[in-house]
Amino acid sequence: INTEAYLFTARSRVSVRRHARLVDYHMHDGCSARVWAQLLIDDAVVGAVNLPQGTQLLTAVPGLPARFLENSQTYRDALSNAPEFFETLHAARLFAAHNTLCFYTWGDSRCVLPRGATRATLSGHFPDLRSGDVLIFEEQRGAKSGDPADSNPNQRFAVRLLDVSLSRDELTETDVTEIRWYAEDALPAPLCLSSDVPPDVELACDGAMSVAHGNIVLADHGRTSPIEALGSMPASSLVYVSPTQRCDQELPDAVPARFRPQLQQPLVAQHVGYIHELAQTRSAHWAMQLSPASTLPAIQLALDPDFADEIWWPQRDLLNSAGDEPEFVLEVENDGRAYVRFGNDENARRPNAGDTFYARYRTGDSLAGNIGSDALAHVVSNQAAILGVRNPLPGYGGAVPEPIEAVRQLSLIHISEP
Repeated sequence: INTEAYLFTARSRVSVRRHARLVDYHMHDGCSARVWAQLLIDDAVVGAVNLPQGTQLLTAVPGLPARFLENSQTYRDALSNAPEFFETLHAARLFAAHNTLCFYTWGDSRCVLPRGATRATLSGHFPDLRSGDVLIFEEQRGAKSGDPADSNPNQRFAVRLLDVSLSRDELTETDVTEIRWYAEDALPAPLCLSSDVPPDVELACDGAMSVAHGNIVLADHGRTSPIEALGSMPASSLVYVSPTQRCDQELPDAVPARFRPQLQQPLVAQHVGYIHELAQTRSAHWAMQLSPASTLPAIQLALDPDFADEIWWPQRDLLNSAGDEPEFVLEVENDGRAYVRFGNDENARRPNAGDTFYARYRTGDSLAGNIGSDALAHVVSNQAAILGVRNPLPGYGGAVPEPIEAVRQLSLIHISEP
């Protein structure tokens, strides 16, 4: 008890977190990575394919198909190989025509999008392409040799469309689509669209030097575990007793029972909040700006296993929580074990005796989500129109939990600052 009573001697991560909070310093428990993923749609499909939020994407497992169902034997085989899991952060409407979009070069055989470009032209009409959609530009052939083996994997850029307009090249009577994206997504390097090298008809867009990919969704690292029962709030067995208490007086107030349930699975994912409607009005670059200091655990609690009634939400602390708010704090120990701490009816609601809680949460090792390009290879879906998944860009933003010693030092600096 004496060891855990002080910031500079405490060994428990929970103790250090609470001490640091007393000096207004927030300790973080890491951050889950995000990745831009492209879903590939069967060309024979006409119309939109709906992808629900929370669709699971997996890194490559040899011998498994690109798409399979949850709770199938193939899914269990995948779990046994311990792949990295991602889950889509939003629903999406996917179109076969958006698998690969060809750039229109207006007859220029040496067309290049310069560094800082925020607009381009696509060949053909794409009426289902909307502002707010994300495209990824990719160099598929070496700019000088024309050899696909010489393509630069760093020449891949994600942009969020700001404006889409259907147009026409009157000179050649060709339908085109003008696109414009956010200035924050301006190309960081030139992108070669066409060159004086022989065509390669085996590649997309008749061997164009670079292409654009649609059907892009944002996914967060981690896998949602099956709903877990946490137990029930016990009844009080103690009472407050005063030295002057008389036998003929009313019974004293009961001492609230302690209820600090532990999750069965360690390494609860810590994610940055995401609102798709807001993200669609911001750049693709903005969506990948992840700060561990703003993360919350990816967990929800409820009093029924179907999560049909009131949901209890995690908070960084309960100091600003009203006494009737269904909120809680998830406290993580050094080994990744996580415990739920409820309020006291002054700062967040205290559960009633007999309340049985269920948890729905996502787990994942923070750094493991920083996967390389083209690491995703499987999608868990019942949509037969989905042929596969890939990530042209690497996963980004995964960070380890803040070390205890760093918290001690930073808390000291925080105290000394005016």
